[in-house]
Amino acid sequence: MNDKIYLAISFIFLILAWFVGLNNGRKKAALRLLEVQKEITRAVQVRENIVAKKEEKILSKIESIRNDGALLPSLIRWADKLQQEADEIDAWFLLNKKRPAPIAAERLKEANHKIRIQKQLAEKLHNQIDLYESLAPWLREFSELSVDEVLIGLSESVSTDSSSDEDPTRKYLSKIEWESLSQEERLQKALDNYMHPKRRKNLWQIGVDFERYVGYRYEQEGFKVDFHGANGGFEDLGIDLICSKKGEVIIVQCKRLAAIKQIPVRENTVAQIFGAAEFYRLKHCIPAKVQVRPVLVTSYVLSEQAKEFAAHLKVEVQEMLQLSPYPMIKCNISKTKNEKIFHLPFDQQYDKISIGDVKGECYVDTVKDAINKGFRHAYRWKGNSRK
Repeated sequence: MNDKIYLAISFIFLILAWFVGLNNGRKKAALRLLEVQKEITRAVQVRENIVAKKEEKILSKIESIRNDGALLPSLIRWADKLQQEADEIDAWFLLNKKRPAPIAAERLKEANHKIRIQKQLAEKLHNQIDLYESLAPWLREFSELSVDEVLIGLSESVSTDSSSDEDPTRKYLSKIEWESLSQEERLQKALDNYMHPKRRKNLWQIGVDFERYVGYRYEQEGFKVDFHGANGGFEDLGIDLICSKKGEVIIVQCKRLAAIKQIPVRENTVAQIFGAAEFYRLKHCIPAKVQVRPVLVTSYVLSEQAKEFAAHLKVEVQEMLQLSPYPMIKCNISKTKNEKIFHLPFDQQYDKISIGDVKGECYVDTVKDAINKGFRHAYRWKGNSRK
């Protein structure tokens, strides 16, 4: 009896041991499986990192080929083919990842195809611009202007149409302001709106404002200033201001450049203003005793080579000149009729008026100041009749 009990107990312990061993085996197997999965994941990540690095190198080489292919369209076509292969790799990953995304892969391929087409067009246009600029370096002078801004500038460089009945003040006033304000209030409000720092201006107009400010500074030094650039448009020969007083003529070119774009004034600009000053001297038969000085004024800086040019050609340079607030109303006295007339920045004859060559002429801040000094607002001329 005791033997039977002993055998039964032994059998039970054997079964328990078997179950315990089985569970331990399962646990070990499960742990081993987890380790294998982690190793596979690490291997996949390593592989993806390697592929990503290779893809990055491929894209870098593609960009390098694009940059080097300015005048070699065949290189651009090869770059497009390499880019297409890189895009195929991206789509392949979407299709073969743990949770495939076929729709996303198809959309990615379509989007990348459109991007390649746009890049191809952009590169073609960029190459054409590089070629044109190499043949005509002066085109770089308009690198900060969009096509629309150049077109606007062209229209603004032409004198206001004398046959137009529109009062320029209306451009800077709302309908309510125009109808509710007196004439003096209209003029002041229009000037305030024109000078408001948040008023959007195209780069062309900002350039004109910069020329006016530089001209104002020379007028304060006793020079008679001809705002040649604002009046001449593209026919200014690089001369923006002609500043003269006894025994001296200063030929000024103004370059308003955005520091954020970090595009310095190049040596061709220095050469242009030097040549323009010499041309002006010869054309107007300036006697040798009168000093004609070329001056280049910029809101940014000159390149190192441009500075070297300026030093050798004796072109005076003023860098980093920033536009500051100043009185913008021109109070002019007619030499023939002795009329006292004030002009606002948006008036028809504003840039044709020079201040300082007649006693009593001045700049003032407000319309009220001008009126109190005995000046009236300029009439808008239509042919030979006064309006």
